[in-house]
Amino acid sequence: MGHTLGMDREHWGPGKVVLSPALMKRIKVRRYGKIGGMHVWTVDGEVVRNHVYQDFTAGGNPGRYPYVPANEIWIEKTFTPGDAAGVIAHEYAEWKRMRHSRQSYDVAHDHANDVEKGIRAAKVAGLVVPANFTEAVEVAKKACAADG
Repeated sequence: MGHTLGMDREHWGPGKVVLSPALMKRIKVRRYGKIGGMHVWTVDGEVVRNHVYQDFTAGGNPGRYPYVPANEIWIEKTFTPGDAAGVIAHEYAEWKRMRHSRQSYDVAHDHANDVEKGIRAAKVAGLVVPANFTEAVEVAKKACAADG
C-alpha cells in the first residue's frame, strides 16, 4: 500500500529507486513528447499513490522523486491540456534548476512556481490554449526556453 520509499530529496543526487516493469506498465499511460531531452508521460496517479508514494499529486521529476526515471517527467493523466502545460513547465524548470544549477528543492520549486504562473496567466488571457497534451508540451517548451 502507500509507502514512501525515502522519496523526498532536498538536493539532486544518487539514490534512484527502480520500480518493477509490471508496476511501471500500470503507472505509465502515454508519452507526449520531449522537453529538454526529458520524455513527458501522463501517469495514473492513483497507482503511484497506492503503490509508490502516497503524496504524489500533480507531477514529478527525477530531481525530487527518485522513482521517476532519469529522463522522464510525469504528469497526472487527469489534467486538461491547459492545466498540463503549466505543470509540465513546472516540473522541467524545477528539475533543470536542481540538476544543473544544484539548487535546493525549495529554491528550484519557488522558481518553477513562477514559470507555471506565467503559463496560467497566459491561459487566462487567452494567449495559450493547448488543445491536447502534445500542444501542452510545446507550450511548456516555449515557456522554459524563454526562462533560460
